[in-house]
Amino acid sequence: MMPNIIHGQKTFDDFHSIWIWIHVPFYKAGKIYGWPGQTLGIGLSKEILDRAVMLHRKIRIILKDSKDRCYQADPAKWMEFAEKWKSIQYVKIGGRSLPELYIMQLSEGNFETIKMDVTFLRDTFLS
Repeated sequence: MMPNIIHGQKTFDDFHSIWIWIHVPFYKAGKIYGWPGQTLGIGLSKEILDRAVMLHRKIRIILKDSKDRCYQADPAKWMEFAEKWKSIQYVKIGGRSLPELYIMQLSEGNFETIKMDVTFLRDTFLS
């Protein structure tokens, strides 16, 4: 896998998917943006999503301490969701502004759960 750091988010590209490990999801996103159901959200930079669209890749998320699953999403659908719900933010990390952060609801209709051993990837992210 080829590692990249895009606006502070460490990613890995396996030529089929772009992998991201999310340490802390956006717990109150749904309450802020008025989503029905599950309020948990995941945010990615626009640059990561644009890259995935350009390279025809899916997005695969390893969430917190997951060892046996990841969550897969279509990057174009991710951007459409964020635009529809107006869940786009600018964020500051280390005193610098990052481009838009697109936040999507972690729900069955937006993500596909893939059951697999992801410990090998978690170790890669930690190195």
